[in-house]
Amino acid sequence: MSLTLDDLRQHYDSVWCVDFEYNTGISGADAPSPICMVACELFSGQIIRKWLWNGSTSYCPVSTDERSLYVAYNASSEITCHLALGWLRPKRILDLHAEFKCISNSVAGFETIAVGGKSKENSRFSLLDAMRKFGLGAEAVSTGYKDAGRDLCIRGGPFSADERATILEYCESDVVALAKLLPRMLGFIDLRSALFRGRYMAAVAAMERRGVPIDRGLSERLRDHWPLIVDRLIADSRQELDVIGNRDVDQRKFGDWLNHHGLLEIWPRTSSRIPRLRSDSDTLSDWAKFFPQVMRLKEFLSTVRRTRLFDKLSIGADGRNRFSLFPFSSKTGRNQPSNAKSVFGPACWVRGGGRRRRWRG
Repeated sequence: MSLTLDDLRQHYDSVWCVDFEYNTGISGADAPSPICMVACELFSGQIIRKWLWNGSTSYCPVSTDERSLYVAYNASSEITCHLALGWLRPKRILDLHAEFKCISNSVAGFETIAVGGKSKENSRFSLLDAMRKFGLGAEAVSTGYKDAGRDLCIRGGPFSADERATILEYCESDVVALAKLLPRMLGFIDLRSALFRGRYMAAVAAMERRGVPIDRGLSERLRDHWPLIVDRLIADSRQELDVIGNRDVDQRKFGDWLNHHGLLEIWPRTSSRIPRLRSDSDTLSDWAKFFPQVMRLKEFLSTVRRTRLFDKLSIGADGRNRFSLFPFSSKTGRNQPSNAKSVFGPACWVRGGGRRRRWRG
């Protein structure tokens, strides 16, 4: 049965569409500092605008109890601002970003909603993309306008009166978009499951805000000495994984390694005029599912091929690694955080001294 606005009226006294703007410091990885909040109550049309930079309000201006539905797009961003301000977490959260991903990955024929022939596989799942897919592209705010507002927030304060007005207007444009998008999406949403996902987004907000403590001195030493570390790894691994020549796979050595493990005759080749043994990451991943020794090789090569370490690792001024978990991003609903920004992304092992030594970048 399709969900409608009348169904929401039966269950909730209010439905708030909410958006925050915030700043994450010079590093881009500090705990978010709220700049402003705009909220629109769907039934009454009431709009609330709150400027929060350098002095927060002491109370949440929207109701957050069981009789109120809190609607956001990527709700972890909104909830992390609640945490920063000491506000209660909303009891009922509907995240249209998470629902858009779930709809795209599960609803048969959903591709027909797309505008401009953009397939769900290539979708960025942005608010603008969601509006286009649900037939609201003509009413969406331009990308250029959004970039200008976002750039101001990234820069941080102090803000002039004109900049303050621009940011509030930019924030309100997303709230207006949410209010238009929600009725279009309701028919595809299982509210009971959606509220469960909303609770998870609140947990994601807490994890992302807390981050992972990092030894900054160690990470900087690893980054600065990475070429020497790779050279040592190659030297220490020659007895088991002697496949490297000039920092990448040497075809002759690789062939000898495959032959030693009985894989040479069945190993895939390229389709070029002179076929070569495939050593790309996808091939190694596929074969590692069946041959454990290939998994060791894959881990080894992913480390050796990494030209730099931690260049993009997202570390805040307080020494904590903060990164988006990108929840529900896979077709199976799993998180897909960036391997470059997360401390858990780089390979976690180094072999030396005749035994395996593990390290966490």
